[in-house]
Amino acid sequence: ARQLTPEEPSPLTPVETVCAASGGSLVARCVCHPVDTLKSKIQASTHHKGGLRHVLARTMHTEGVRGLYRGIGAATVVGTPAAAIYFSSYEHFKRAAGGGAGAPLRAG
Repeated sequence: ARQLTPEEPSPLTPVETVCAASGGSLVARCVCHPVDTLKSKIQASTHHKGGLRHVLARTMHTEGVRGLYRGIGAATVVGTPAAAIYFSSYEHFKRAAGGGAGAPLRAG
């Protein structure tokens, strides 16, 4: 196992970067998807009776917890590879621009 020191952080390999980005994307999707689902239901509603609390109660009553996670499969299939590509590209171009591991990429 590698040991990291605060003075000299070890760069992640490309595979580690892809795995970290994918894992982070999956966790974020699982946590945020219910809120996104409720937001979409509010936007699609023709009447805004009660707002978020009302939509949450109605969803839980009619669909249960499964209703909060409706569509997570498609969102995960799209979002996970996108996050892996985004963060891997960022790390690659940061290093190519001369920023070492842990160095911020600066504009200008």
